[in-house]
Amino acid sequence: MSGMRRSTNLHGFQHLLVLFLQLFTTATEVLAQEATLRGTELDACTKEALIGATVTYAAGRGAVTDVDGRYTLVLPAGEHRITCSSVGYGTRTEALTVGAGEERTLDMALEQAAVQLDMVVITAGRFEQRVGEVAQSLSVLKP
Repeated sequence: MSGMRRSTNLHGFQHLLVLFLQLFTTATEVLAQEATLRGTELDACTKEALIGATVTYAAGRGAVTDVDGRYTLVLPAGEHRITCSSVGYGTRTEALTVGAGEERTLDMALEQAAVQLDMVVITAGRFEQRVGEVAQSLSVLKP
């Protein structure tokens, strides 16, 4: 009788082991549908890291570079347009195709971009007053 119980327990253990292996294989296949993209964003002139640069592969999907200008993206396998941008720099876009489970590196250098800002009006007062009641003074600051 005890031999029969051991056989049944062993048989149940084998079923659990097969089920676990099937789940593990399925999970591995699902994870393998994604690719990893790493890289560094630099200033094209100075070769310094761009901190806080935005790297995107779709609307609302991407990453921000760290203090060393590095980023890591986990993206679906396939064709993508990787776009990098940062305040004070131009935008750069690269076409890239990645396979499932692939790890790639894409480093980009951005050119500085000078932008002329529109006029800004700054007003200040000690008390809340109507516009018609306040004596207006205007100063123009030239760049």
